[in-house]
Amino acid sequence: MTARWTLLVLALPLACATTSPPQVPQRVAAAEPAKVPDPAPAASETPADPSACTPLTLQVEPPPADHIDAKIPEIQDFSQGGNQLDATYEKLARLLRGRATESVRIGFWGDSNMTRDFISGELRRVLQRRFGDAGHGFIAVGKPWSWYIHENVQHGSDSSWAAVNMSTNQVLDRLYGMGGVAAQASHGGAHAWVATAEKGAPVGTRASRIQVMYLKHPKYGSFEVKIDGNSRGVTETAASEPGAGLLSYDVPDGAHRVDFISRDAPVRLLGAVLERSAPGVVVDDLAIGGVNTELIARADAKLTAATLRMRDYDLVMLLTGATEPDAPSHDAGAKALVQTVRSALPNAAFLMMSPPDLAGGDLAHPTRVIRMNQIERRKLDVARDLGLLYWDFRGAMGGEQSIVRFAEHKMAWKDFIHLTGTGGHAMGRRFAIALLRGFAAWLEKHPDAGCS
Repeated sequence: MTARWTLLVLALPLACATTSPPQVPQRVAAAEPAKVPDPAPAASETPADPSACTPLTLQVEPPPADHIDAKIPEIQDFSQGGNQLDATYEKLARLLRGRATESVRIGFWGDSNMTRDFISGELRRVLQRRFGDAGHGFIAVGKPWSWYIHENVQHGSDSSWAAVNMSTNQVLDRLYGMGGVAAQASHGGAHAWVATAEKGAPVGTRASRIQVMYLKHPKYGSFEVKIDGNSRGVTETAASEPGAGLLSYDVPDGAHRVDFISRDAPVRLLGAVLERSAPGVVVDDLAIGGVNTELIARADAKLTAATLRMRDYDLVMLLTGATEPDAPSHDAGAKALVQTVRSALPNAAFLMMSPPDLAGGDLAHPTRVIRMNQIERRKLDVARDLGLLYWDFRGAMGGEQSIVRFAEHKMAWKDFIHLTGTGGHAMGRRFAIALLRGFAAWLEKHPDAGCS
């Protein structure tokens, strides 16, 4: 009897912020989704005969009622041949068959609408619950903005770390790394920390590989790393020229805390990573408040490429809009950014999203609607011109002026720019469904995927 492997994806319950954060960002809780029992394991997760190569199928449930009266757009592929996601889908198929040796990593650039990890956090939970929790992934060291937080992980720092970033606290050398935010210590004793999620969190409670990304520099000093209170030594960051440094520690799979203490300043940390050796999915939230495509591309390309290679993404995504410049600057920045990503990760797919809808204060002001329509067209045109993937985020919200409906249902702030936890989680889930629907359609054409 031939087994038929089926993945049933249940939508999770409902649970971002430019240079100007939400009106009262501190009132937005880190908002975990309501607790819901995980669906029963799919047959594909516990195959009777792992050596067999039975067909894989994928069933994707629609989202629950969430006040969004819009269909979920498909992911469009403008690459020649339309097969840009094949490698990622193949790796997901291996995860379903239990044959994977590598995780699928997604790097997700965004502006203030992602600085609380609502969109990326929900995407992370949906994918990790289905394909495996491979850890939280990347997080900035330090706190660039008072409202900056990642979900399903713990982190903090004292005021001695100055969080420099691509937008609101720039440095002349532009050496931020791919995360766009770096923690700078100007004297010894500065302290920051990250830790796995609290017990009972849906994902992120375990890690077995801890990494620290830092800046090598001729004039820089040293810092100490402690894991679970035990010193792992002091690292000297001095080097003949600026570049990316990486520390990696293997630890027992479980809960961990990592502390960073500057010893001989200055020191610049480019980010930390909490992952697991067990293969699964990782979603890195690379959020920079107030950023746009041009600013991301303006960062030191050599350092950005070096840190991208450290993360080795399968899929890189970009969601910006509120502060995008005019067409020539936007297009030039997009082309430069895509070139940097492709030079660093030639096998990675690149997905451009349309901007979130924005009304901004005076709803009757027509120029704001016109501007968002122009930015949306620019994003689509760039995706076509450069052969990228494209997803209509604004269309998934409901299109023009949908942000007003979001605000009416407390899914967006009354600034008509920033999504709340409820709205961000809903949109993260809607993109997850679009990605899974694309995967399901691909599996119909490749039923033996993941067998090689």
